[in-house]
Amino acid sequence: MRPSGTILSMASGNRWIGSTEPAPAEGRTCINCKEHKAPDQFGTTPTGRLRGQCNPCRSHIERERYLRKHAEITAKQKAYSEANRDRLTAAKRARRQEVIARRTEIRKLYRAAVLKAYGPRCNCCGEAEEAFLQVDHVNEDGSQHRKIVNPQDLYRWLSRNDFPAGFQILCAHCNHAKSVRGVCPHQSPGSERSILLGMTRRQEPQHASTGGIEQVIVSEPREA
Repeated sequence: MRPSGTILSMASGNRWIGSTEPAPAEGRTCINCKEHKAPDQFGTTPTGRLRGQCNPCRSHIERERYLRKHAEITAKQKAYSEANRDRLTAAKRARRQEVIARRTEIRKLYRAAVLKAYGPRCNCCGEAEEAFLQVDHVNEDGSQHRKIVNPQDLYRWLSRNDFPAGFQILCAHCNHAKSVRGVCPHQSPGSERSILLGMTRRQEPQHASTGGIEQVIVSEPREA
């Protein structure tokens, strides 16, 4: 029996046979291209030894083998997909629904944190119905900000940036009126509602920033 770690001299180069010792630091000769290369140019076997073929040669050989069997591989894949279409479609649909549900839940958590930080009601008319509330860019720079931050990720962005200044909560009506007219009619000088709202706000405590909710959300799913 040949001792472990013995080097055999071969016409195609030196091969490290039956050894669990590290490969020589100076590399080895590829049995395909006959070039002597550094160890990082070779893959390793499960036992940690260098393979006989260098990475470029191995990739080239595998590519040629794949092209020769491409038709056969494609036929097998198609047959498998046809035979398991219902199972694969159901699994994919279930996974997609799971991802959507998880993302929806995460977005609700971010939205709740934003509403708590900026105020639980419209900053213009006082509307407190959560379904009507939206985030407004105070300085009318929403179009520029949306080029940087996806509107779908606005709640997450606000939370991760510790709820920066320049944003407020408005209801859909006030937000639309401000966007179209530049100012909501509720804020017109002498408006009865603006006077009443001003008196109401002076009596309400201010809501402080609650910080991020990254400790609640550990990770977000990626759709396969």
